[in-house]
Amino acid sequence: MLAVAGIPLFFLESSFGQFCSQGPVNVWRALPIFQGVGVAMVLVSTLVGIYYNVIIAYSLYYMFASFQSPLPWSDCFYWSNSNCSLTPRGTLCNNTLAANWIQSPSEQYWDLVALQRSSGLDETGPVVWHLALCLLLGWLLIAAALYKGIKSSGKVCMTHFLFVCDSDVRLSISLQPVKLKLFGNFTHLLSFSYFIFLPVPKHLCSMEVSEMTEKCIDVVYFTATFPYVVLLILLIRGVTLEGARDGIEFYIGSQSNLTKLGEAEVWRDAATQIFYSLSVAWGGVTALSSYNKFHNNVFKDALTVCLTNCGTSVFAGFAIFSILGHMAHVYGKPVSEVAQAGFGLAFIGYPDALSKLPISPLWSILFFFMLLTLGLDSQFAGIEVISTCLQDAFPERFKSKRSIISVGTCAILFLLGLPCVTQAGIYWVTLMDQFCAGFVLLIAALLELVGVFYFYGGNRFIKDIEMMIGTRSSLFWLWWRACWFFITPAVITVILVWSLLTFRPPSYGTVQYPAWGVALGWCMIAFCLIWIPLVAIWKILCAQGNPWQGSRVKVSPHCSRYGFPDQLVLGRGLFSPVLNSQDPWKS
Repeated sequence: MLAVAGIPLFFLESSFGQFCSQGPVNVWRALPIFQGVGVAMVLVSTLVGIYYNVIIAYSLYYMFASFQSPLPWSDCFYWSNSNCSLTPRGTLCNNTLAANWIQSPSEQYWDLVALQRSSGLDETGPVVWHLALCLLLGWLLIAAALYKGIKSSGKVCMTHFLFVCDSDVRLSISLQPVKLKLFGNFTHLLSFSYFIFLPVPKHLCSMEVSEMTEKCIDVVYFTATFPYVVLLILLIRGVTLEGARDGIEFYIGSQSNLTKLGEAEVWRDAATQIFYSLSVAWGGVTALSSYNKFHNNVFKDALTVCLTNCGTSVFAGFAIFSILGHMAHVYGKPVSEVAQAGFGLAFIGYPDALSKLPISPLWSILFFFMLLTLGLDSQFAGIEVISTCLQDAFPERFKSKRSIISVGTCAILFLLGLPCVTQAGIYWVTLMDQFCAGFVLLIAALLELVGVFYFYGGNRFIKDIEMMIGTRSSLFWLWWRACWFFITPAVITVILVWSLLTFRPPSYGTVQYPAWGVALGWCMIAFCLIWIPLVAIWKILCAQGNPWQGSRVKVSPHCSRYGFPDQLVLGRGLFSPVLNSQDPWKS
């Protein structure tokens, strides 16, 4: 999935964002009829940001709860009920019905203390205040980190260009100072043999034209590197425990359940996880890469990030399953009965395993602090998507108010996330996770590929990339052409159709969702996707001329993405000076 979907999409989005220096909405000014795809990505980022920070709140709560010995979920304390038992279910008794009712301390702590979980989505219950406070703290941390996340780092100013055209006609064009946000160093903008740009010296400029930006990433450095330290510590501790071998074999060995590969849900979850971990198809890559220098080697970055991400996931698996193997050894059960999916692994299974280790509070603090840093790192990208889009949409109004945008966005998302910290909050989180994060990302990724490579033009896009990283051989582009044009769209389409045909209503454990909850989930999907056709229709109707002509114009690359005035338009994949043309797209 990484090779045929993750890396090609990451390379595509990072190139698109770096070349245009715009967020996921404005980047589609090159293809205005597809601008709704960018809107859908921003809406997904918003919905994901609402519930994802609730998971950060869970991590904060468990981290604070770990500052006591023994760990509160290590035994059946005062908060537990009569179904709590330290004895493994399989050895408790022969009565299957009774055994099914038995819960471990970590299960009951999660349900009764941390979540105070209600019986279902119909029973909302009051706000769980310790989670609400942790949610507030999570948003405060994000707001503080992003308060001055973007800073000015340079200025470029030009008022004249000298064109040397391929027809040997020299043409001097005087331009009013315009904002050229796109490129950090305009002198190295283009290197086509057809023409040359010669900027006027900076001291002749009368006003500021462009403001280069770069990411201030001190906090991100820490949140990105600290998890590796924790994973290494947990791995070293895990492999020294009894039963670690069984856990690793279950993870990647003879005990692995390969029959799961025949389930559509597994492949959809795999694609969703790739999109999540790489931030593709929901605007994160495009937004962050828009701050790159124009000649940054985007191919090298894409390959490095994707392979590092994959290696980290594999590495983390060894750290997790070695300790789960020890837990299975202690309980005398197969690893498959100990390992849980989703929230069960992070907040039930693994905390239970950590409670069995010596100095368990230390390991627990490290683990949940690692989850906190990972969650914050993901949220930085999500908030960056929203902030970048607002700045791109209203540059004059929000140019110098980025801090206000970040803080305001965090405040609004905190209020929207309060239903997720009620007693029915876990049901809302699961509902949003299963609906918003899966189908919408797949559809957005598919339309992104179709728009860029079948409407904008794959060859033209490759030329754009070569403007940034230099000319490459046709052999170099062979694999990327195959992925972008055929393999990746085909894989995404198969997963999408397969998932729709085998769709099962969401559930949380044994709790089934009511019909109105499932309908609400589909409404969230529709709310994100409806903007794709609406924006396309609006762009066509707003175009000059007849509808067919308007459609053709609006899917043509638009020069405004380069920051040039409208008189300079794109022709034959290159820039050509066209002055006062009523319909330049006819040429």
